[in-house]
Amino acid sequence: MKPKSMEELDEIVTHCEFHPQSSSVFLYTTSKGLLHLCDFREAASFQTQSSLRLEVGLGQKKNAFSELINSLSFAKFLPAFPHHVVSRDYLTVKLWDVRSGRAPLASIAVCDYLEKNLLSLYEEDLIYDKFFLDVSPCSGYVVTGAYNRSAHVLDLGASHNLALPANFDAKRAKILQPARRYGPNKKLMPSETSEPVDFKKKIMAGCWSPKENTVALAYRNCIFLYSDKAILTGTTLK
Repeated sequence: MKPKSMEELDEIVTHCEFHPQSSSVFLYTTSKGLLHLCDFREAASFQTQSSLRLEVGLGQKKNAFSELINSLSFAKFLPAFPHHVVSRDYLTVKLWDVRSGRAPLASIAVCDYLEKNLLSLYEEDLIYDKFFLDVSPCSGYVVTGAYNRSAHVLDLGASHNLALPANFDAKRAKILQPARRYGPNKKLMPSETSEPVDFKKKIMAGCWSPKENTVALAYRNCIFLYSDKAILTGTTLK
């Protein structure tokens, strides 16, 4: 479906999925930072309308990179809270209540430390990176991809950000490093983001088990498994 010239590319669907309890409801996200909630009971065609449209960048100050950093890569329903949705854009994870208007309930920083380097990220095409997002069985946490060969487990109360390193040097059952903390503005504390960023080492895919606190991360040709009690194992795919 890619056009002959990328200049002709206007908008693409980046993710879609059905509601976990309602078979007639589904959502999809787009590269323009739009999250559409659709219901088969209202319309059979969604090209011109949807039941609800949420815009990630609504109310934000615009700049040359706004559309790129607001491009959505994933959105998920919260199984325990049927009216809540989480989304992932380039810099943040956002929590939405589809009953309470167009603004997110919370915006949780993941890669906000990159805001000052958007020009270089654009020149290197890194600003187009799309990171996965998945939800814990209790719906209180999400896991999402990032740079430095790490994924991040975020609590939706925006007080902790735990890095899961995809690293074979980590021993089985080793306790992970302490969670990073947020300041009053729900952004990571400056001392927590001073480490250099390796943009070549990034976690683009992963998932959270639907029944237990086990997370799987894919890094290159390897899969890493983590539980709430221990690092389980790392497996190389040949």
